[in-house]
Amino acid sequence: MTPELLEPIAPAPPASPLAVAILGSGRMAEVHAASLAANPRFGRLVAVQGRNAAAAKKLAKAHGARATSDLAAVLSDPHVQAVVVATPTLTHRSLVLAALDAGKHVLVEKPLALSTAEAGEIVRAAEAQDRVVMVAHCVRWFHEVQALLGKLEQIGRPRVARASRVAGNPGGWYIDEQQSGGICFDLMVHDFDLLLWWFGAVERVHALATTRDAAHPEMYAQVVLRHTSGVLSYVEGSWLHPDGFATRVELAGAEGLLRFEMPETKPLRFVPLASKRIQKQGAEIPESPFRRSPYELQMEAFLAAALCGAPAPVGARAGFEAVAVAEAARASIASGQPCRPAVYAAPRARKGARS
Repeated sequence: MTPELLEPIAPAPPASPLAVAILGSGRMAEVHAASLAANPRFGRLVAVQGRNAAAAKKLAKAHGARATSDLAAVLSDPHVQAVVVATPTLTHRSLVLAALDAGKHVLVEKPLALSTAEAGEIVRAAEAQDRVVMVAHCVRWFHEVQALLGKLEQIGRPRVARASRVAGNPGGWYIDEQQSGGICFDLMVHDFDLLLWWFGAVERVHALATTRDAAHPEMYAQVVLRHTSGVLSYVEGSWLHPDGFATRVELAGAEGLLRFEMPETKPLRFVPLASKRIQKQGAEIPESPFRRSPYELQMEAFLAAALCGAPAPVGARAGFEAVAVAEAARASIASGQPCRPAVYAAPRARKGARS
């Protein structure tokens, strides 16, 4: 079954845009604020809450919002309908649960949480509160990914996938496993989410990693995923890349191969297998770079889901599954053995409760 393209929900413009508060004032908070500003019919930034008062004030002023360090005041404000959690992963569980308890819709930065135990709590709370929880796995909206997905059927039955995501040392809390979960959670989780979306559940994970020194654990990792669909996925992640960020995806099937590379975006290339009927072995399909930002499209999808009451394209359960693969990868690195990802267990209905 081919996964569906992320066609945006198109609600009628509301009488007033959804009032959104951003928790956090760092780089991703800035990105989400800009994405809100690009969707003025459906959402508007009303507050920025952060511990860094100067950064929060600067971001809020740039978008005509108010700045505060008082989380309780933001969550108790009846005018705030949704929040964006743009803080270190260590804080995701507590902030998302607090926002849900306050009745807010939530867009949370990836990964959803630092463990499946925490992610499971969020899934259960989201479903109990009947609120939209969407995980910002932004790569799903990248133009190259959407173009590749639209042509996935050309390769026939998928057999093997290879993904590489490399970058320089991000420093700070990102390389602190207690705060970010390390490279499998913070960097490679993008590809885990894509591969789960494309090829379905993962039944086994085998991973290896290397360190630079005691202060920089797990700076490079290779992870092999076996999907229940039979597809094998190979994922490489590195924070030791001297030339900065780059990513590559290659999908091979019974009929051919698809690949793309960034940052120097190259035309999506389909290479069919040789046959008597096919004379030309490769055909490049140029894609225009002049498109809306994937972050804007992601925000549009979140706002539309919250306004329409529709399921989010990347809901809490999808976030749980990506966390489960990252968690299994770390367990495999530690043990040297293949591991099975955790499976979400829905809460049992109470005895005598209505179905």
